[in-house]
Amino acid sequence: MQGNSVKVSRKTDDNAALRLGWRFAVGVILLFGSYLAWPIIPFVITADIDPGIKSVLAAVLGATPFTSKFIVIALMGRPAYEFLKRTVWQTLRAKFSRANPALAPCLTSGNPASHGSVPHRPLPEHDGRRDA
Repeated sequence: MQGNSVKVSRKTDDNAALRLGWRFAVGVILLFGSYLAWPIIPFVITADIDPGIKSVLAAVLGATPFTSKFIVIALMGRPAYEFLKRTVWQTLRAKFSRANPALAPCLTSGNPASHGSVPHRPLPEHDGRRDA
């Protein structure tokens, strides 16, 4: 049964982005492209159309980047979205920690004290009375 085994190229197997496929590419384009809706809002506001239509269009354009995330997660799948998020954050952390080490704690997720970037200081003792 050795003749039926499929050989996988090591180059393709190591590249996670190639394994994600077209859904990942379309999701990335949709995710970042949806932020292009925000610069269109001033043109809608200054347009000579009914105020009710203006407000609806401005609201839809304003919410587009946020609502597109649900569509992107549905299209890409949760693991691919997490891969994208992790890759972007790792790139930002690497870039800003080299450029300005003081900004590195700002890019950590969660509590900075838990990552060792900020020393933990216990809170001072307080007996519950107000200071006069």
